[in-house]
Amino acid sequence: MAKTKAIEEQGTAEAVATARVNTERMEYQTKIKLAKDTKDLKNSKNKFQNEIEAIEHEIKMNFDTEKTAIEINKKTKLSEIETMKFQKMIDAIGQDTLKEISLAGPQAQVQLLSALGLSGFVMTDGNSPINLYGFANNLAKKD
Repeated sequence: MAKTKAIEEQGTAEAVATARVNTERMEYQTKIKLAKDTKDLKNSKNKFQNEIEAIEHEIKMNFDTEKTAIEINKKTKLSEIETMKFQKMIDAIGQDTLKEISLAGPQAQVQLLSALGLSGFVMTDGNSPINLYGFANNLAKKD
């Protein structure tokens, strides 16, 4: 009986030890799998975050490019309008009138150009050098 009891206790101890080992093995395997899954999840999250940032950057660059193109187009159109306005004013005045303005004295030039709504323009015959910086302002101040 003692032998049977010893064998029985030994069998029970072995079963408990085997169960404990199997339980611990399963726990560690589960922990390892959980750690791997967590790492994979973080890698996927980082990958998608990087893709989102790249798309956002591309969208911003496209927006900035389009905005710049629109601003350039606007400034080009305004420049064309101003050029056309100036050309029409010169055409309306005519070559003969421009010739008379260039032959008139500086005071008459300022008055004529002011009457036409032009500022910052000076007519000269090309023979006498003038200081273009502030020349018209100085003449206008003499009034």
